[in-house]
Amino acid sequence: QDIPDGDGGFKRARRKVNLGSKAELPTKALAKQAGSRYLDAENHIIQAVRENKKLDENGFIRFEVMADKWKEFSLSYSSKGTQKIRWGHTTCWLLPAFKDMFIGDMTSESLQGFLRHLEKDTTLTGGTIDGIKQTLSLILKLAVDYGYLKINPTKGLKVPKYEAPERKIFDITTFRLILDNMRDEKHRDIIYCLAETGIRSGELAGLRIEDLDFSKGTISINRSLDRTTGLVSPTKTKSSKRTFHGSPYLMEMLKKHVAGRTKGYVFDSKRHDYVLVDTVLYNLRVALKAAGLKPDEYTLHSLRHFNTSVMDSLGISLKVLKQ
Repeated sequence: QDIPDGDGGFKRARRKVNLGSKAELPTKALAKQAGSRYLDAENHIIQAVRENKKLDENGFIRFEVMADKWKEFSLSYSSKGTQKIRWGHTTCWLLPAFKDMFIGDMTSESLQGFLRHLEKDTTLTGGTIDGIKQTLSLILKLAVDYGYLKINPTKGLKVPKYEAPERKIFDITTFRLILDNMRDEKHRDIIYCLAETGIRSGELAGLRIEDLDFSKGTISINRSLDRTTGLVSPTKTKSSKRTFHGSPYLMEMLKKHVAGRTKGYVFDSKRHDYVLVDTVLYNLRVALKAAGLKPDEYTLHSLRHFNTSVMDSLGISLKVLKQ
């Protein structure tokens, strides 16, 4: 490997580098990836010296380049929803502010000033600003992992205290009022299904006809659907994969939506063969507003909590409910 000799030139060197233990890199593929990342960092140092670019122990590549590396080597392993949110933070706020800046020039003081500037934007909540800070921290953490920085300058940064809005739980009277104000029958049935079963919205979107056994009156949850891409994913936990009985009313309602089909998703939409969770949420909020309630105080997950509260009132323990 060519390495700087300290006098502006280079010298050829052969050396061994410990990239990790067998427990940390159990396969050849993972070891090869770790080696590639190490050489990538070293080669950037060589290139920076040859092109007379800024080179010191605190970072020499521009933030835009580091963000692209993070997107390719780290963010790509996250869920589609997380990728959309994190890259949105990067393109909307981080790149416009730091695109051409060397990461070594990004001090804690300058970054705190950036966050203070975001606080003055009345359209941004404390939660959004905290999310932007977390994304920036993840990008610069990769720079530390790759050897571009010695420390992460985002450590110790302060953001506005974020208090999540209070979410309310439906009671029986409110739930009936919402059903009465649902203007679309299909979405009304979906809301009822979520409330009776307590399943997650992604699990309902991924519910297929093959998961229904009308002779036994059972429903099986085997998968979830990503709300942003429609791609199939495993259930949130292993225990979320389960089979349970539905009421006669619910099974008849599901049979109506199956309408003689033998395969495919139980609920669909005009443009897709599956139902769009965001469309269901929109219809719920319209019904909430029509019922004189505040839409921001409820989500589709509120129906899951409603199910738990109803089961508790019937004397069904949480342990049994989880099973």
